[in-house]
Parts: sequence; C-alpha cells; structure tokens
Amino acid sequence: MENPATEIPAVIYSLTYGTQQQQLTTLSNFFLEDASFVHPFVRVPSFSRTLPVLGVINSRMVISAIYRWYRMMSPIVHLAIESSAFDRTNNIMYVTISQRFAIWFIPFYVANVRLVSVLHLHQYQQQSGASVNGNNNGQGDNQDGGAPMVPVTRYRIGRQEDQYQINEWLKFILPGLGSPIWAIWQVLCAGLCFFLATLFTLLPALARLPMMAVHLLQRICRTI
Repeated sequence: MENPATEIPAVIYSLTYGTQQQQLTTLSNFFLEDASFVHPFVRVPSFSRTLPVLGVINSRMVISAIYRWYRMMSPIVHLAIESSAFDRTNNIMYVTISQRFAIWFIPFYVANVRLVSVLHLHQYQQQSGASVNGNNNGQGDNQDGGAPMVPVTRYRIGRQEDQYQINEWLKFILPGLGSPIWAIWQVLCAGLCFFLATLFTLLPALARLPMMAVHLLQRICRTI
C-alpha cells in the first residue's frame, strides 16, 4: 500500500468481512510472509522456512488460518473503525475498533468489545512505471513510449498487535459478568491507593519506609 492512513480500513474490513479467497488475497498483498500476530488469546511468532515435502511454511499462513476460523466462529460480524492515526516516524498505524462478536454455536453469546490494533509497517521501495513529470501515457519527454521507472514508497504489515483493556477481553470469556466484576475490582484498588497514600502522608515515618527498603536492597545487591 502507498497510503496506510487511507488504505488500512479497507484491509481490515476485507479480513473481517471477506470470503476465504478475499482474506488470502488481502494477506498476500498487504502482509509480509513472516508477519507476526499478537492477540490476548493467540500469538503467532515471525517465521518463514522451507521444509521437506511440505515446502514453504510461514507465519502468514497461520495468520490466514486464524482469520478464517474467526469468520467461521462468527459468520455475522459487526465492526466499525472509530479512529486511526499513522505515525510516519516509526511506521506504526494505530486503529481503534469496536466490534460485536457472536459465536454461532453458543446460544445468546454476544461480546461487544473495543480494541486498539497496532500495525507495525515495513517500508520498502518499489519501481513504478511512471515518468518523472507524472505522465504515464508514453507521451511528452519520453518519445519512445517507454516510461522511466521511478521508486515509489510502499508499506506492508510486519506485525499486528490487537490490544484490549482487561475489562474488554473479559467480555469474551464472561459475557455480561466480566466487565462489571473488573470495574468493581478497579474501584476497590483505587480506594486502596487513596487510603494508603493518605496514611503514608499523615505518618511521615511510614513514608520513609519505601526509600529505606530500596537502599537496603541496593546494599544487598552490591555485596552479592
């Protein structure tokens, strides 16, 4: 792809809504052969090698199987891209997504979740048959009809990281219960932080304990 900011949404929709052939075509066109994939429930490390009899085996083939099974588990997917941002300095694309995931063989199972998909892009140069002045019809300065090849910057996905807040991925395993339970835990932890911070502020002797412990550990480490 030449412009990730405008082309990534179509890539995501093709992978989540497309047929098996559309998924394969999208992965072949926009993912590296040794692309890696990280999700709260699956991890595909980067690899690409040739094995006897089997031939070429790479991580993109595993990613393809994951997306294929994703469509099999949830034939009807509702997905929306809420926002996206392209970090050109580091070649990273951030995409905020909301989706409704329903597994067909589990009655009444529905998970409405939000995530941020972090796409690490590999930048490369590809020769394109276009003339320097922008004409690619064989006219103008190039009288012989052969347009000179000019380098064009393109991108492919080298790593996909789907990042979920804990309360979001709990919706997959405890639909209807996971998110409220985690919210209660978060409120309790916030209250505990407030209580301990107040206690340490009111009692200066306690406030010195953390630094004393750090200095003690540093001394122990130096003696080892």
